Amino acid sequence: MLKNKLLSLIFFYLLFTISTHAKEPSELINEIVNEASKILSSSDPVESKIIKLNDIAEKSVDIDGIGMYTLGKYRKNLNEDQKIKYKKLFRSYFLKSFSSRLVDYSNPKINVVSEKKINEIVNEASGILSSSDPVESKIIKLNNIAERSVDIDGIGMYTLGKYRKNLNEDQKIKYKKLFRSYFLKSFSSRLVDYSNPKINVISEKKISEKYTIVKTVLEETSKNPRIEIDWRIYTKNLKRPLIRDLIVEGLSLARTQKEEFKSIMQNNNNDINFLFKSFEEFLIK
Repeated sequence: MLKNKLLSLIFFYLLFTISTHAKEPSELINEIVNEASKILSSSDPVESKIIKLNDIAEKSVDIDGIGMYTLGKYRKNLNEDQKIKYKKLFRSYFLKSFSSRLVDYSNPKINVVSEKKINEIVNEASGILSSSDPVESKIIKLNNIAERSVDIDGIGMYTLGKYRKNLNEDQKIKYKKLFRSYFLKSFSSRLVDYSNPKINVISEKKISEKYTIVKTVLEETSKNPRIEIDWRIYTKNLKRPLIRDLIVEGLSLARTQKEEFKSIMQNNNNDINFLFKSFEEFLIK
């Protein structure tokens, strides 16, 4: 039980520890990963690899912090001698567990791209929204960000749900074109009212081979409340990670949109032309 809890906390405490460094978390994690990969890929004896891996852990992980956390409420009952003994034993336990689980990997490949990607998008968007450019200019620039950073076609097909199977080629082309225009107008019109937004990247978690979740917070302003935003990133192609969904305060925007489109279809005998009409009406507003 302790081992499971320990492993689940390593990444959290690694992020907590590196937050005090000047470098971006993603940059520092990549450095740690690269250093560990070189050790694991080498022809060094196992004993030598373990020593080097433990050196990485010693300088990169808040081992004492993890130890105190995993002890939970019981740490309050320890006297000073017990605390010293616990920390010493936990450190040895942690390092043995850490290195013994890693040492069997040879040439591991770990990529940290999503958090950096979101930071780049956030910084670029913030610069646009904070500028004195006319609204029309801001909208064009925001749409340019969306065009290259968001999987608009993928979101469009997802939100259409089961109805996409019934479309002929001409309908698919028309749907993709209308959805793209609909998405971009909706995207930029929601953002353009924010001036100098502050979005902080909290963490990232790979949830499957293809997807990573990046957790962020849109900080509170005098006009708007604090909002938690999770970015669902498609990371199968590491050279071009794409946003596939935003989960705002626990609510998936893609799923919400899917339900809205489903309602339009169901209320109109599953006729795609009514959905097209809904897009067109939105676009001329």
